[in-house]
Amino acid sequence: MAKPDDQKIAAFLKANLAGDQQAYRQFFHEIVPILKATVRSIAYMQNAEELEDIVQEVLTTLHNKRQSWKTDKPVLPWIYAITRHKTIDALRRYQRQEGQATHVDIQSLADFLPDREYDHNLAIDLEAGLNQLGTRLETVVRAIGLEGKNPTQTGKDLGMSENAVRIAFHRGLKKLRLFLTSETAGSMNHV
Repeated sequence: MAKPDDQKIAAFLKANLAGDQQAYRQFFHEIVPILKATVRSIAYMQNAEELEDIVQEVLTTLHNKRQSWKTDKPVLPWIYAITRHKTIDALRRYQRQEGQATHVDIQSLADFLPDREYDHNLAIDLEAGLNQLGTRLETVVRAIGLEGKNPTQTGKDLGMSENAVRIAFHRGLKKLRLFLTSETAGSMNHV
């Protein structure tokens, strides 16, 4: 996925707020891939139908709250905050519906997208962080976190046990989190 262009996305939303419906279609065209990737990275253990439901819920919320966006601020932090909160709310709902059968540590996932101002270079930083993980961890994190594969299938694809995949995924997220929150990428080697 190409680096999201905050100014381009903001321009589409501003035009819509001024009444341009074509710009609104362009706004959604630009953000849907971002939403899908973000939801998939947070709710990696959910099935495709549940992920699509969450994306639709986020889109509805963005539509309903678009007037609340402060047009003098970047739009992507606003989008990411709504996406993060709606996804975590949905995960909590799914856990309650399944009687806690889902083994998702919601607080850990919430920390993956911190409540800090979105860095316009996040996509670049994420890619750099993934590249620093080492082949095995990078492959597992990409498979589960970005491609939406489940740990069982990932284990089969990589010749690893499901438990080893889960451990590798959590270790990879820990290193990635450290990389993304540190001032220097070199601190990642201390994990």
